[in-house]
Amino acid sequence: MGIINVLFSDKVTRRVKYQAFMNIVCAVYMWTMTLLVTHVSFFHIVPDCYEADNRVVIHRLAIWYIFTGTLGNYITCVFTKTDAKTSERLEKQIKSHGRYCLACEMQVPRRSHHCYLCESCIVKRDHHCFFMGVCIGRENHLYFIFFTLFMGIGTFYGLLLNAKYMHRLYGTQFHGPQTFVKIFFSLFASLLTGQLPSYRYMGLFILMYVSLAGTMISFGFFAWQMLVVLNGQTTYEAKFGVTRYSKGSYLGNLREVFNSRSLVSLLLPMWDLATNTNYCRINSQSE
Repeated sequence: MGIINVLFSDKVTRRVKYQAFMNIVCAVYMWTMTLLVTHVSFFHIVPDCYEADNRVVIHRLAIWYIFTGTLGNYITCVFTKTDAKTSERLEKQIKSHGRYCLACEMQVPRRSHHCYLCESCIVKRDHHCFFMGVCIGRENHLYFIFFTLFMGIGTFYGLLLNAKYMHRLYGTQFHGPQTFVKIFFSLFASLLTGQLPSYRYMGLFILMYVSLAGTMISFGFFAWQMLVVLNGQTTYEAKFGVTRYSKGSYLGNLREVFNSRSLVSLLLPMWDLATNTNYCRINSQSE
């Protein structure tokens, strides 16, 4: 794995090593919190809120599918090769329009950029994701977008279940976004006066704000990715105002990443990885 190699390499700067270390920290934090929210929702909140109701099964199936979609797209995104070396055969027709990378010591396609954390040039590089520890490029862009979508839905679902549970146990009333500010300062005031809440309340309090932050970050990433895709750009190109790769229409730009086969990736997470099929790659080959 590139991140591990960079972390123990003597050929990189301290800054790059620090970034590699933060990759690991971010990934561990994200999955620790994801597993905690999923576990508490699946085994505690849903059974306690709905008891013997048939809705327990429905909610548990929903939680399981969302978690599978999140994990499946994460794994597929991480293990899909995005570097120019593995894409050499696929980019044969456009090599003559590329450029030479001094770090990789090879000719690379247009829109490729070198990543010192991944130690390679990434085809159509969007950005390096610290939560995944890999770069997002042409080959795994679709799976990253689906990951942010599933993660956003999952954290928002967990937030709703948590709010319902706190209302059931403590009578907490939720009247909009301002409620989260009110709860925070109420707890802070209680701590200052020496009124310590129960461990259960503190646990639910932490998970609620973790879910809130996860919802905002995930949907924020999803919205941004959809915006740059519609404009026919990557995050790198949007940063520098590069627009020359746009197809001239939103639909044409969407087809750079999505097509009818993308529905398979959405409904059956990890199907592409299991069958060694990459629909991002198919889109590029068909052009």
